[in-house]
Amino acid sequence: MIHGDPSSEGFLNVSGLFIDTFRALQDRLGFSYHVVSTIDGNWGGLDAEGRWNGMVGMLVRNESDVCISSLSITQQRNEVIDYSQTIIQDVFTVVAIKNSGHHINVWVYLEVFRKSAWFFMLVLLSGLAFTFFIIQFLHLENLHPDSEPFSFLNGVALVSLILFQRDYSLMKTRLTTRILFYITCTSSFLFFAYYTAVLTSSMTVQPQATPIASFRDIIGTDYKLTTIENSAMSDAILLSKVGTPLKTLLDTSMADNPKSFTENLSSEQIEALILDDPKILFFTTAIQFQIRPFFKVQPLPLVDQLYDNQGFGLQKDSEFLDVFNYHLHHFKETGMLYKNHVKWIAPNHARGSSTQSEKVVLGYENLLFPFLILACGCLGAGIVVIVEYALHSMSKLLPQRCYVNRT
Repeated sequence: MIHGDPSSEGFLNVSGLFIDTFRALQDRLGFSYHVVSTIDGNWGGLDAEGRWNGMVGMLVRNESDVCISSLSITQQRNEVIDYSQTIIQDVFTVVAIKNSGHHINVWVYLEVFRKSAWFFMLVLLSGLAFTFFIIQFLHLENLHPDSEPFSFLNGVALVSLILFQRDYSLMKTRLTTRILFYITCTSSFLFFAYYTAVLTSSMTVQPQATPIASFRDIIGTDYKLTTIENSAMSDAILLSKVGTPLKTLLDTSMADNPKSFTENLSSEQIEALILDDPKILFFTTAIQFQIRPFFKVQPLPLVDQLYDNQGFGLQKDSEFLDVFNYHLHHFKETGMLYKNHVKWIAPNHARGSSTQSEKVVLGYENLLFPFLILACGCLGAGIVVIVEYALHSMSKLLPQRCYVNRT
């Protein structure tokens, strides 16, 4: 990060992972340096006239000795400059607008298990109920002389209430019935514990859903893939192999869109561009957005995202290359690079990743399914009460009619 106006003549205040690593090299090797900023603000690519611009151009023209920014390693750049050992590995992916809305799923209570599991439970319920009925029907010998009038419906009621952690008032006198009862209670307890744990997780953690899981999902849609021209991202697209999703996107949607390749943009400018047109998918590096959770856009974790190795850029055949690589290798072995990574990337990255799953307050929309069942139960009970009241009223009128007929 550069603090201050790059166009000013004063000194620039620079901070970040790369400058900290470079200062560690300075402490070991005892050299001095001063920081300059690129005139055009680009990382480095070939312009329309075939000349290198940005930081790579400054290295090629001997205007600087080392690039201490997050310069991605590409095949074209490697032909004109040298790279140090990889300092950090990022990924190329697409950045899209965050899905701030929460998907309300009223069927979450049933989606805890697959349909086959629910069918198996229904079979188990019927089997246990039938077993209780068989025990009574066969009059098995037991230690209790009292009768046990278990019907099939009694068994269904018993097993159902056990699953809902409720007792059944009918006495279980037979030894075999008691054994089966406690086995059913144990299995239902395990089922209930697993069900409530998965249900709680499903209702309190809401992942940010996205319809895009790979670059192939963009093909044939109205999404517009955009990236920075003359950059490692544009090289990854332009040099992609025939038949790959990026090559297909380049030949179809990107070829028809004159704004597919833009000038160099900051993270804030990329965010503003996407917020202005939510159909834009910006192809760029991920860490710059992951370490800043306040952004309203997010990098998508694509299954075919590309890895981006970043290191110091040096002039071709630079005398600093071997000595830099030697000490960078030592920094890796001693854990100094890892400490810098933890300092600048890991804590913010963890905060950014935590925003991918948002906590959802349990509200009435989450309880719609049980409320619906309760409403149906109340409606059914009301219908039964009305029918019973009507039958009771008719039973009162029936003797009077008989008396009139006899008279």
